[in-house]
Amino acid sequence: MSGTNFEGYTISLDQAFSEMDEQKNTPTKSALSQFRRSISYEFFRDLFESLIAGWHAERATWKGFYFTAIDGDRCSLPCTESILKEGYRGEPTKEEKETYYPVAFTTSATDMISGTPLDSTFSPKNDEIASAIELTEKSLAREKTVFVFDRFYLSDRILSLFCAKDAGYFIARCKQKGSFMEITEFAQSGLNEDTVEIEGQMVRLVRYSHCKSKNDLIFATNLPRRFSANEIGEIYGHRWEAETANRDRTSTMKSEQFHAKDLNGIKQEFYTCLVIQAIARMTCAYETKPEKDFMKKTYKKANFKAAFTKITQNIQGLIQGCQTFFKSLSELLRKDIEIRSRNSRSYERTLRRPVGKLYKHRSLVPRRA
Repeated sequence: MSGTNFEGYTISLDQAFSEMDEQKNTPTKSALSQFRRSISYEFFRDLFESLIAGWHAERATWKGFYFTAIDGDRCSLPCTESILKEGYRGEPTKEEKETYYPVAFTTSATDMISGTPLDSTFSPKNDEIASAIELTEKSLAREKTVFVFDRFYLSDRILSLFCAKDAGYFIARCKQKGSFMEITEFAQSGLNEDTVEIEGQMVRLVRYSHCKSKNDLIFATNLPRRFSANEIGEIYGHRWEAETANRDRTSTMKSEQFHAKDLNGIKQEFYTCLVIQAIARMTCAYETKPEKDFMKKTYKKANFKAAFTKITQNIQGLIQGCQTFFKSLSELLRKDIEIRSRNSRSYERTLRRPVGKLYKHRSLVPRRA
């Protein structure tokens, strides 16, 4: 993570070792590649999970609840024989073809108050609901957590997940058509709130008018009534932290510019990315205390890109837990804290992934078995 793939191993290694005064002992890229093959990606995954477990005691709450957003994404992988043997394939298109580069499907759990990544799956299978269930069941303090889902996720599998005792709480945006009959009838009824039974689960349906678009949104939840419809709608608005976290990984951290060509190495880089993102987000949250502004119209925002750059350029200080490094990181963030307004802009969401006829502009190959 010290440099993007456009820069290559040589520059990345030089950046990582220059601060150690060990440049004469900097390994060659072939030596590093060979050494990496002897390390399982599970080491980096366990490092990430232990980091999150240790931070959990300091994780912020609102009204006594943790808030976790579940969201899916996908990333392009190198087209190598090793990757294809692991079952990764390109995006299917018409005429029994698929995109040349294989894709991995990821589903991530993100802390909605701080923007810190909590967990993630990495799979060749496109089943976001199964991945969401896996993340929910693994969640720490699940019984005190509100899980927030986009409208894609609401299904009988998700509803049955929250039927069990101490399974936690959920907020899910609803499709007003083509979903459960009970939701369609509620959307057409004009009611602002109702309680219905869907797939054996008592579900509270609420209507929320978006302050910018003025469109009515329908939410399903099992939260107690002390949470008003407006609060539920505003909580859902914070689900955008999951979208921001995905953008940070792909745009700022260049997570798709993999150095490795095999699955073990790619997962090493994937979990290393999560480790650095988590540390940067935790540090930003320490300086801004986002839980104080969680439901306010204005809030403090630290510069994640500055934190990420500082960390990757001072790897030795991070590894050694050097107080001087963390002090300088905190000073950097404090200088650049901004006051922002929520809902300051509204625009239609656009997909980064090409769809439909746009696939004709991409390299296609016969669909691989």
